[in-house]
Amino acid sequence: MRGVSRHRNSWHTKSQYWEGLRRLEEFCQQIFGHSTEKEIEEIIKSQRKQEGRAYRTLDALVGWMDERGLSPNTISGYMSVTKGYLRYNDVIIPEEQYKTRVKLPMKYQIPDELLTKETIQLLVQSKIDPRLKVLIYLLSSSGLRLQEALTLKMRDVELDEKPPRINLVGQFTKNGQPRETYTTIETAEAIKTLRRKPDEYIFTFMEGNDPKGSRKVSELGHEGYRIYMAEKKAGQMLRRITKNLGLDNKIEGHKFHVIHFHNFRKYFVTTATHFIGPNRAGLLAGHKQYMGMYDLIPKEELRGIYRQKLEEPLTILVSHTSKNDVDKLKERLDNLEKENAKLRNGVYTVLKQTEFYQELHLRLAKKLGITEEEHAQIVEEVAREKFSNSSTKHVKDLKKKYPKLKVFRVKGPIEESPINESLLEEIKDDI
Repeated sequence: MRGVSRHRNSWHTKSQYWEGLRRLEEFCQQIFGHSTEKEIEEIIKSQRKQEGRAYRTLDALVGWMDERGLSPNTISGYMSVTKGYLRYNDVIIPEEQYKTRVKLPMKYQIPDELLTKETIQLLVQSKIDPRLKVLIYLLSSSGLRLQEALTLKMRDVELDEKPPRINLVGQFTKNGQPRETYTTIETAEAIKTLRRKPDEYIFTFMEGNDPKGSRKVSELGHEGYRIYMAEKKAGQMLRRITKNLGLDNKIEGHKFHVIHFHNFRKYFVTTATHFIGPNRAGLLAGHKQYMGMYDLIPKEELRGIYRQKLEEPLTILVSHTSKNDVDKLKERLDNLEKENAKLRNGVYTVLKQTEFYQELHLRLAKKLGITEEEHAQIVEEVAREKFSNSSTKHVKDLKKKYPKLKVFRVKGPIEESPINESLLEEIKDDI
């Protein structure tokens, strides 16, 4: 069975092929009481007699998987595996007859909820494993697929460039085509904190050696098994974080969680599409239908587009401003410092005037033959009554009590004070 999935790149695809073949073997054993190889022999004999056993077997396989609760998308995938395996064993299955005689359940689109920057901020600011935090940053800012991110080594990233550059080799991309994409300075700084050597994987979610005799190792190979385990461990970590934050909701009517790794890639594509359009966004994300443009747009142009239009909106927590923004901030700071200097001078002037009036009150009190406390009381009473030459009973009482005091106002920044004009003339030169 190995040949049918020999040249598959993705461990997901390899795993799907092996699981599809396992389902076929289980089906043959339960329904026919013999192996898949024996059933293929029977199908080939039937084809020679033009009896159509292949279509009856395939249609029965669809019903068998449907009864076991497999989703329409999963059944369709396993049926593609089965057809490939039968063709690999010289069983001829014309596509038109297959569509007519084998009824697949209707496939449907699973609704998805787009992530917001606020949700991503909540995740990365929680008590989160540093590797998972960096992974979320990278997927959200670069549009990488999870497998593409997990296969990156430190030598594949140029973290000090602006914008930081990511080099993807065709061996690990979905369509087998190498490409260059970019990430934010924020993500680059986060990657540096992991302290990986050039030949080390950036994300090491599984430690230790491959288990001896593991079926998964034989199916996926050592590299595929490492990616499989890394994705599994990362998924478990993400589930724990979302559960702790109360964000582990599932899509209504489905077993899938609202927050999953592919949603971070969707966040990138949605954000990039808004700012630079679907063509360039799809090109940066590695969508197959846009890869024909890869050689038509200069890389320098793509880098400039990312830096000028995507760096800021794709930054999750830290804002990296442009030179123009810095100049504007400096100008604003200079203006604030000038205003602050004016205020300081004003406060100093007020303090000096206050000291002057305090000294003035003290000397006037001595000249009038009253205590400083009595003078302060007069100031308070006059200010409360707010008079200049009032004839109220209260003022008459004050004038009667202090016959030598001719009351009027001296206006200052702090208060209004009753003083004696002739006495002021006597002491003003001393103050």
